[in-house]
Amino acid sequence: MTTNTKYPILTDKQPSLSSPGHCKLEKLFLVARHGTRYPEEPDINKFEVLEKIFQNVSSKPKWKNQFSLLQDSLLSTHGQKEHYLLGKRAFKKYHKFWKTILPYDPYTIKFRSSETPRTGMSGISYSIGLFDEKGILGKGDYQPVYLYTIPVLQDYELAIHRSCPRWQLTVQKNNKELEKQISLFTSNLTKISNRISKKYNIDNQLLEPIHANYIYLACAYDIIFFNKHKHWCELLQQEEILILEYFNDMKYYYEFAYGNDLNKRLACKLVSEIVKSVDDYLNGDSIVKADLKFTHSETIMFLYTFLGLYEDSKPLTGDANFDEISNRKFKTSEICPFSANIYFEIYTCTSDKYTFFAKKKHEESTVVQVVVNEKPVVIPGCDSKFCEWSKFKELFSDNLGCDFENICNIDMN
Repeated sequence: MTTNTKYPILTDKQPSLSSPGHCKLEKLFLVARHGTRYPEEPDINKFEVLEKIFQNVSSKPKWKNQFSLLQDSLLSTHGQKEHYLLGKRAFKKYHKFWKTILPYDPYTIKFRSSETPRTGMSGISYSIGLFDEKGILGKGDYQPVYLYTIPVLQDYELAIHRSCPRWQLTVQKNNKELEKQISLFTSNLTKISNRISKKYNIDNQLLEPIHANYIYLACAYDIIFFNKHKHWCELLQQEEILILEYFNDMKYYYEFAYGNDLNKRLACKLVSEIVKSVDDYLNGDSIVKADLKFTHSETIMFLYTFLGLYEDSKPLTGDANFDEISNRKFKTSEICPFSANIYFEIYTCTSDKYTFFAKKKHEESTVVQVVVNEKPVVIPGCDSKFCEWSKFKELFSDNLGCDFENICNIDMN
């Protein structure tokens, strides 16, 4: 159900770390989306619209909005558990790494979130799982951590979509290409809304084409919070759900991914900070061993786009056929559900090389493995999942050390 999808793993079981031979995990980065949350205010308002449209339709149960504006965007208990278990699995997977740097020290293990309750609570939930029984407080031996934030308008790493005026003006608003693709797609929405209107005897002028997407969103939250497939979801056929999922992914594609050239650069500050932190550590100028960041779906999609991941061979368009809809790479329900996460594992590796005089010489190199939703991926341009650090930096050299304020026209006002 696009980005409104629960994280697929809800267990503390974790396979052992797969690392290249003669290598040691030196540094770890995490960029994670917050856990499952309640719907945002705009979606709750859409559900209110649907309730009014369907108020006179006979059914059991009644089609009603089941969410309050007081819950707007709050992290759910399920979302807390997602990150708690993500932290538990991280400790098991990287246990040798963590044991070398415990007890917890805020100067070597950094927690940071964007300035919202749901990301902050996700970070704390992760820390509780990560350091379960590793502290001294309470019956559970809890370990308190320092989680820091910076103001949203200054957060160029974790709140990119809120701190970039140029993006807001040219991509979020006045996005002509997205408007064009939505226009091409509208016939699909009309077909779905007309079918529902006819079946339930609703005036076509009352149930507008866009309301088909409202129903899709309500269906997603029914599944997330109530495990109901026969409430709002009952209004939609299986093929219609796939088509509406594509509609939302197509919008994300033009708002946060490959559908706009600006989007391809916007994670530059985040990746630049990761690269600088690694280089500083390797040069002996930093003691930070783990950097754990908690953010939003928009930032995750900007980061995928910067890294070149999940790019389809052709743009997502409003006139795509069903095969194209079904077989795309950019499918946010799989790559950007709640609690989506990207680890950057930094290894130093040694190898023996014999000189002309048959003497052993130890050579050291640094490699990075990128792990998305706990599965290793190959960065486009790298030869394998273990990418030489120098090669990784070379791939993104044009955008490292970027001037984010200039790219985003921060002083445009």
